[in-house]
Amino acid sequence: MQNAWAALRMIRETVETLGPSGILISEEEVLARYGPEPIHEATAIVEALTTLLGPTDEDSFPGSSA
Repeated sequence: MQNAWAALRMIRETVETLGPSGILISEEEVLARYGPEPIHEATAIVEALTTLLGPTDEDSFPGSSA
């Protein structure tokens, strides 16, 4: 579990550094909105990346079931 938090912390720092200000909600907001688990932090990161990059077209990925 500690490795998961360390990885998520690095991803968070990268998104906050490279993305526009406010693209990723604060850690406190993640706790209030989603909860305290690593999956909740990951959900917030995915939402920020989706906002930044746009939704993915799952059909364009090899091996995806359409």
